[in-house]
Amino acid sequence: MGREIDQRVVRQAWERYVERGDVSEKLRSDVIASWKRSSEFQVSTECDAAPLVAEREVFQHRNVNSLLSKCARPVFDRASKFLDESISMMILTDPQGLIIETMGDDRAVDAGREIHLEHGGKWGEADIGTNAIGTAVAMARPVQINGAEHFCTKVQRWTCAAAPICHPIDGEILGVVDISGPAKYFSPQSLALAMVMSEYIQTLMAGACERDRKSLLEYFDAKRAKWQNDEFLVIDRRGIIVHASDDALNLAMKADAGALQGNSLPILKHLPFEQWDSRLQEILPGTSTDVVTTKAGELGALVVLGGKKRRPIRAQALTSKAQRSEAHSSDASTINAIEANAARFVAKDPSVSAIVRQVELAAPRRLPILIRGATGTGKEELARHAHVASRRTGSFVALNCAAMPDTLIEAELFGYSDGAFTGALSGGSTGLIKDADKGTLFLDEIGDMPISLQPVLLRFLDDWTVRPIGGANYSVDILLVSATNAKLDDAITSGRFRAD
Repeated sequence: MGREIDQRVVRQAWERYVERGDVSEKLRSDVIASWKRSSEFQVSTECDAAPLVAEREVFQHRNVNSLLSKCARPVFDRASKFLDESISMMILTDPQGLIIETMGDDRAVDAGREIHLEHGGKWGEADIGTNAIGTAVAMARPVQINGAEHFCTKVQRWTCAAAPICHPIDGEILGVVDISGPAKYFSPQSLALAMVMSEYIQTLMAGACERDRKSLLEYFDAKRAKWQNDEFLVIDRRGIIVHASDDALNLAMKADAGALQGNSLPILKHLPFEQWDSRLQEILPGTSTDVVTTKAGELGALVVLGGKKRRPIRAQALTSKAQRSEAHSSDASTINAIEANAARFVAKDPSVSAIVRQVELAAPRRLPILIRGATGTGKEELARHAHVASRRTGSFVALNCAAMPDTLIEAELFGYSDGAFTGALSGGSTGLIKDADKGTLFLDEIGDMPISLQPVLLRFLDDWTVRPIGGANYSVDILLVSATNAKLDDAITSGRFRAD
């Protein structure tokens, strides 16, 4: 959040900025930048409330953001007990800052209606100036806006903490989780809680996406016998090609300029399903599109390029650019793939192939795995492949150690009992390790784990016993996969990472 400043100082700085455009060096740079954007948007400081759309439009936004709403609901339900007596409320918005869900203390919910902090309220910076929701979207990271740091006078009685929720596949901001309340009652731990909730929602979305892709590929497997002499693409709901025959992929690469970016057709990502067939016809004339939906929602499409007889298909399963396996990307010819009807990861580069085979040998034996590589080389994708190769029946659970406050990582991993510490959720928490029992726990950016927590993790690795904060010990069966882009040898030398 940055340093705290006396609200009288902030108020005086705000008045000077509004009257003369003066910028105080005492303010946080994030706040100054947001005030400037608010001025550029010509937001009036006298604006009484955020714009409000009709309930029918809110319903439409919920439908468009159904994955977000579905995954946020259990997280909100779980966290609601924490806010029962806090005079605070939780808010879920779409990517533009339009509020689609609220929950919390009735006193805060009622007070929020005065400024349209309610269903249908539009809280982008262009709508209501500096506020945690709009500013978190603008900066693409968590932020807290306290009292007079808000741009509009009427909103300055509130303090809000917000964290963006990003899609687990391509990182696009899907919405924001926000905790708001009257400034005089607001808890300093609310930003940490918003970040935890965002991480939980993203974890649930990753699981949902993984299940959807699996269902899409199972649907393809049931249909593929009809197309042994045709070329095909299997495209998920985000427009990412997850499976393809060689020739179809080559044709897609030669399609309209810019249509294919990496292994994705981004023009499909936000296109209504009923328009996919016509749009794909424009890109790839002569195709037949079979959109795939279930009761749970839209999965993607099977695109068949029919015509003359071709050689038998040799399928490639592709992953997103952000998730490519650690192949030391200097070799542009490397293609990572999962072969059709098998859980084998195929790589043309011998060095990458060797890494993958090591993972496939280690995972079934439950040996802890450490993946090193630069950002964007696909460490999480290799971790997910380890989970598949292990054939474990439990879930794949991920935690980004760099995105969590130091004080919360231990509680997130090992859980805690009811009342174990100030701000703990009522009823306690089982922790991510318990969630990963019989499955895989992926600790991303392990090199950024606080040195104080590393002995606790080491003790867990010694006997696989979870020791919740304030709770009873129990044993678990998990595959531990870690990843880092840090140079651990240097971290060990400098004392930031334990050699053991």
